[in-house]
Amino acid sequence: MIGLVPVTRQLGPTDVPDQAVATLDHQLLMHHQIPNLEYGFSFRSSQSDDLATIQYQTIFKELISPPADPSSAESKKFKMVDLAGRYLCINFKWSTAKYLAYLRQLLTVRSDYSGPIFEESFPLSYYQNEFARGQQAITELRIKLD
Repeated sequence: MIGLVPVTRQLGPTDVPDQAVATLDHQLLMHHQIPNLEYGFSFRSSQSDDLATIQYQTIFKELISPPADPSSAESKKFKMVDLAGRYLCINFKWSTAKYLAYLRQLLTVRSDYSGPIFEESFPLSYYQNEFARGQQAITELRIKLD
């Protein structure tokens, strides 16, 4: 299960997502969830020529211990979604210079795909100075197959 919230301001791969991630972390903490360090975004598929045109629609984190009653009023601040299934994925060391090439490579395999693309980042180093500058992270782009 993941906790998912809509992105409420313009945010994409060229932006620093700290505030959006902090907002989701706060909502999860308010609902007795321990925020996972990894986070992800979803956006509509596109054969974009410019990173600035990619705009995230949602931000998500894996729930470590989902609430016993997902339909409770307490969990309405964020949506809980089960995204289990088969995915086609591509992983790369974070790079805005190479991001579009990897995205195009993923979409070339499924040129008819029109669903959301999921992007998730995994820190290789928790040294804040490196991670804040977009270094030391592996990014995974994936599309759902079923």
